[in-house]
Amino acid sequence: MSGAAGPGELRIPRVAGIVLAGGMARRFGTDKLAAPYGGETLLDAAIRAVAEAADEVVVAIRPTGDEPALPGGLPVPIRVVRDLEEGGGPLAALPGALDATTAPLVLVVAGDTPHLPPGIARLLLAALAGPGPARPGLTVGGDRGRAAAAALLEADSFRPLPLALRREPAARAAIRLLAQGERRLRALLVALAATAIPEAVWRREDPGGLVLRDVDVPADLIEPLPENGQEG
Repeated sequence: MSGAAGPGELRIPRVAGIVLAGGMARRFGTDKLAAPYGGETLLDAAIRAVAEAADEVVVAIRPTGDEPALPGGLPVPIRVVRDLEEGGGPLAALPGALDATTAPLVLVVAGDTPHLPPGIARLLLAALAGPGPARPGLTVGGDRGRAAAAALLEADSFRPLPLALRREPAARAAIRLLAQGERRLRALLVALAATAIPEAVWRREDPGGLVLRDVDVPADLIEPLPENGQEG
């Protein structure tokens, strides 16, 4: 979680975790986010992962249907909001989720991605909250501490999720893009001139690439073996 920092450490402002859980899961065939994963549901795993790095969690779900059961025992508050548009994708879900919090920074993850290693969350947030320009090799574009968005590079391409955002400029940009008919989350990264975390940098925190692991089909529910202490 964010909060007071020790001597020489970066102080991160209050952070909200946003879990995008409104997808239709057509490739999965059943309620994907309710599928078992590691002794809980896939959605619970995603919520717990982002809760470790946040002061509160917002779960964005479909406009209709039952609300999911939420995990208990979290150290931070959690709330559910409804997407305004059915099947509109993650960009369309963002304005409502961003409006549900006043935290200046947000971490956005997908409900079908059960891993957010703490070191990855710290890298993304530090790209927004640092006091000045990036250390050499930390970013590809933008300055650490002045960026409005940060995301991971896989090879030479942005991964749309997970990402860190400054809430207010991200909300304005998302609304503007949606009004223009845009539905791609990558368009938000472009509009905000997102800072890129190179793969060589974030792999030091997550050598096995667990942060990239998502669940599209039932076979993806097989849990990866622990690597270098990342899981276990």
